[in-house]
Amino acid sequence: MSSSNHHTRRSQPYPMVRLTHRKLAAEYDGPVYIWDVDKTYLDTRFSSLKGLAKIPFEFAQDKKAVPGTVELLRALRRGPDETRHRPLYFVSASPPPLRHAIERKMLLDGVEFDGISYKDPVRAAIRVSIKQIRRQFAYKLSALLTLTHEDLAPGAQLHLFGDDAEADPLIYALFADIIGGRLQGDSLYRTLRNLDMPTIFARRLTQLGKEIGPVHGVVGIYIHLVRNLDGGSLSTFDERMMGWPTTASLARHLQSAHLINEAQSGKVRDQAGPSEAFFGGTPTDPTGFWTPLAMRR
Repeated sequence: MSSSNHHTRRSQPYPMVRLTHRKLAAEYDGPVYIWDVDKTYLDTRFSSLKGLAKIPFEFAQDKKAVPGTVELLRALRRGPDETRHRPLYFVSASPPPLRHAIERKMLLDGVEFDGISYKDPVRAAIRVSIKQIRRQFAYKLSALLTLTHEDLAPGAQLHLFGDDAEADPLIYALFADIIGGRLQGDSLYRTLRNLDMPTIFARRLTQLGKEIGPVHGVVGIYIHLVRNLDGGSLSTFDERMMGWPTTASLARHLQSAHLINEAQSGKVRDQAGPSEAFFGGTPTDPTGFWTPLAMRR
C-alpha cells in the first residue's frame, strides 16, 4: 500500500476536496469500509439554514458522535482479531471550510482513516442551480466512483454506511450496480437523467463508470434510520440492505458477519440504546441488481 497526505481540489466529475492517506495495493481483496459522516458518524444539523450558519464557528469538541460509532469504527479498523489495519474511508457532504473541525474530531476520537472527500458547493454553483447543489445525489455518487477509480483495489469487498435522511440507499445501490458492471453506458445515463441528475454530471459519471469497469464491488449496505425508524425507507430495496436505528443492532449484524468480535460488539452496545435491525422489503434480484427495477431505465 502506498501513502500520501494532502488535500486536493477536484473539479470533475463533481467539485470536491479530497484527502488521501493511502492507496490500496492492487492485490488487496479484504473488506473496505466507506462511511458517510453527517448523521452516520457525527450527529450533525448542517442541512438546516441554522446549521449552515454555524458551520464556520464550530470546533471539533463541539461535535457529537452518534452513540457507539466511535467504538464501532475502531473495531472495524482493527478487525475481529484486533491486529488488522482495515481500510476506512469517509465521504462527507460538508463543505471544505468544515474539514479541519471534522478531522480534528476524528483525531480526538481516535478514529484512524485512509481518506475523506468533501463537497465543494461554491464551485458547483457555477454549473447547476442552488436546488441541485442542496441535493447530495451527484456529489456522493461522484465521490464514491472517484474513490474506487483512484484509491481502491479491484478485488476489495466494499461495505457502505449511510443514512436515510436523503438518498443514501439509492446512491449506494446505484454505485454498487455501476462498479459491478450491471448499470453502464446508455442505461446508466438514462437512469441518472430520469432521477433528475443534471446532464453535465450524468455524462461525466457515465464515462467514469466505463473507465472503472466491473470490480468485485459492494457486499454490504448499512443505513442509519433517522427519518423512518421502522425501516420504511428501505421498503423498495432488496433484503440485502440493512437498516439500523442504533449502532447496537448494527454491531450485532457485523459480529454475525465476523467483521468484529463479541467483545468489540459489546463495547458498541454499551454506548447505544437497544434496537432491532430492519432489512429491505423485496427479494434479492437474481441478476444481482441493487437498484430497484422501477428506478432503472
